[in-house]
Amino acid sequence: MSGTSFFSEKINFIDSSLAQYIFTIANQTPSSYYVFNFVKSYFNLTKTTKQISKKIFYSFSSKLQNSEEGKYLHYLLFDFNQADLIGKKFEKVILNNPKNVREKIKLEEGKITLIDFWASWCMPCIATFPELKRLFSLHSKDSFNIVSISLDSKFNSWKNSLQKYALPWKNYLSLGGFESLQAKKYGIASIPFTLLLDKNGVIIKISPSISEVEKYVKDNALKLHE
Repeated sequence: MSGTSFFSEKINFIDSSLAQYIFTIANQTPSSYYVFNFVKSYFNLTKTTKQISKKIFYSFSSKLQNSEEGKYLHYLLFDFNQADLIGKKFEKVILNNPKNVREKIKLEEGKITLIDFWASWCMPCIATFPELKRLFSLHSKDSFNIVSISLDSKFNSWKNSLQKYALPWKNYLSLGGFESLQAKKYGIASIPFTLLLDKNGVIIKISPSISEVEKYVKDNALKLHE
C-alpha cells in the first residue's frame, strides 16, 4: 500500500468515526444549537460525503432545521455543490477596504493567489497567519499573492485585528458574517476557508492545506515566467 493510500484510508476512517459520533450526539440533543453549529464546522472541514451530513441534519429538531442557519445549511447540503466552483473565474467584487472605502478586489496579474476568508474572532484563522506570512515573504515578489476577506460583522473589530496582526497583503471586509453575499456565493459554513487561484484567477483548489499551496507555488513558479 502506498503512503498516499494509507493516509487516505486513515482520513476516511477518522471521518467515518466522527460522523457516527456526531450522529449519535445529534440524536441525543436534537434541539442543541451548540451541536448544530458544530455540525456546520464539521461539514466544511472534513472529507465526509453529503449523504452522511444530510443524515445528521435530519437528526435535528424541525425548529433548528427551519431556523435561518438551518435553512442555509440545508441549501449547502441539498442545493449547492462547492465542487462546481473549480474551473470558474474568481469574481472581483466590490468590498470595503481598510479605509472603509468601497473598492473592487485587486488581484496581481500573472500570480498564483490564495483567497483567505477569516474573521477577527476566529482563532483557527489567526493561527494560520504565521505560515501564510512565511509563504508570502518567500514567494510574493515573483509568483504568489494573498488576498484576505474578513467576514466580520463590525468594521472596527476587523480594523483592530488588521493592526494587531499586521497582514502585509490586500485586505477586504465582506460585512454580514456567514450571511454576507461572499459567504453564500462560495458556500462558506465555517472558517478558515480558502480558494487557490491560478495565474489567470481561476479557482483550482478549495481549502487546500498550507503544504498543498506551497507545493503548487513551487511547482508552477518557473512556468509563470515562460
